[in-house]
Amino acid sequence: MTQVILFIYSFLLVILFTVVSTLSLVYFLRKYNPFFLSLSLLFLVFILDMIVITMTEFVPMFAVFYDQTFMMIPSFKTIILVVSALCITYLYNSIVYNKTVKQLYIPIIFMLLVFLFIPIYPGNEIKVFTYYTVYQVFTLWIGFSLYNYYKNHESEYRDRMKLVKRLAVLTIVFSLLIIVEDFVVIFFFDNYSPETLHIQNRCYSEDIYRITLAYHAIYYLISKIQPHLLKDSYEFDDPNLLNNEINTEETSKITVDINEININKFDNFCNYYDFTSREKEILKLIIAYKSSSEISDELFIAQGTVKTHMHKIYQKVNVTKRSQLIALYNEFSTNQDLG
Repeated sequence: MTQVILFIYSFLLVILFTVVSTLSLVYFLRKYNPFFLSLSLLFLVFILDMIVITMTEFVPMFAVFYDQTFMMIPSFKTIILVVSALCITYLYNSIVYNKTVKQLYIPIIFMLLVFLFIPIYPGNEIKVFTYYTVYQVFTLWIGFSLYNYYKNHESEYRDRMKLVKRLAVLTIVFSLLIIVEDFVVIFFFDNYSPETLHIQNRCYSEDIYRITLAYHAIYYLISKIQPHLLKDSYEFDDPNLLNNEINTEETSKITVDINEININKFDNFCNYYDFTSREKEILKLIIAYKSSSEISDELFIAQGTVKTHMHKIYQKVNVTKRSQLIALYNEFSTNQDLG
């Protein structure tokens, strides 16, 4: 009975991870955003890892082969961990820096070097515990880095920061739980005698962590894909706004660099037209000529929600398209200089 429950549990996890990987791939094919390709690849790696772990639990001959290979050259698990680390680092880069910061890949190089020298470490238990702990130290670093990013930007993009905080806390807590579970299992339950070698390859804390990641990923992806599936049936019906994606000709006429926006002038403009805090967040990205899709990605909200707020912003300032809004903002800023 226990084996049946374990098999169903593993099967459901594979389905869950497949859903996330597929949804991510669908969105990547729509927008060609590498963020979603990386997310898809991460959960594909989770699927492969889960399949192999399940095989070690239900196919004795495979379990013996896998455990013996792992103790000599843990090539498969190393590929799983390194690819996971690469994907996580890319996702972290996208969330925090919105670009690739090559220095962040240095810890992965260090981790790979440790993995390469693992086979010559003395003591089987210490060898295995060190192998897994190195990866968890990496995820701890990612978790604390995300939390530090949240603390420094807590007042900005509140919905996005809530998600960042949850991911940071989950990563820190589960990394510690995984280290504790690995210690207990490796030193008190696994058998590393050559004659009776038996390794518990499943870590339930890691399973739960991956489930929480899958939940957040599905929630985020569905909120982004759903408007496309509904053919952009948003909360309003304004043909000017629905068709008001970035126009190349308009972009060449007038743009505003988000890094060059004068905060005082921007706040005065927002206060003059009585924008809400969410409308302020979206307005700043609109006048930086971010598309509704890019705003959706940056604020972690659905495109339908973005366009609803855009519609309200346009109504408040009595314009019908982006170029008119930016022209109005520039005129307001110029008048403030003259005043």
